Amino acid sequence: MKYSVVYLCGTVIIVLLACNGIQAQDTTAALNADTLRNAPDSSQVQTQKEKQLEKFQKAFNAVKAQEKEEKKQGSTQDKISKDPVLNLEGFVLDETRSRFGHMFYKFFYRDWEAPENAPYYTIKISENPIPGLGTQITIKMNYEELLNFRLQPKYEFIKKISKQAAAYVQKKLKETSVKDKLLY
Repeated sequence: MKYSVVYLCGTVIIVLLACNGIQAQDTTAALNADTLRNAPDSSQVQTQKEKQLEKFQKAFNAVKAQEKEEKKQGSTQDKISKDPVLNLEGFVLDETRSRFGHMFYKFFYRDWEAPENAPYYTIKISENPIPGLGTQITIKMNYEELLNFRLQPKYEFIKKISKQAAAYVQKKLKETSVKDKLLY
């Protein structure tokens, strides 16, 4: 009698072959009992799933509580500083055209920080080319022109003037927010 050993999914199946035909005698019944002992019980799997679900629910509830807390703390500030329709605080728009204009905008935006409780605002930085070296930079806040100056194509000058411009616009925005508070 010939036989062969076959490995199937971690169990050993011994198949005995007879000369006149195929007769299979398989010993999987004994081997399957061993594999079932090592396999996790369905109740164990269920408890693991329940534990994972409980962890998820705790984490979810913690996030919800944190969001509620943040909403309570930020509710008074949100009423003052955000657009009631779009829920936005403010915009700083870049309408520059040249490399030096973009450099000015980049430095301005890096130095820009909106004052606390500032009302929603729109700051537009635009540029117009002028004859000779340099360009004309215009800064408007809420469609009101604040600054208009000639920008020289010098790195240190651009860095210095953008810092001064950001400070000036911040000052004007603070004044505007104080006026708005007094009016309302």
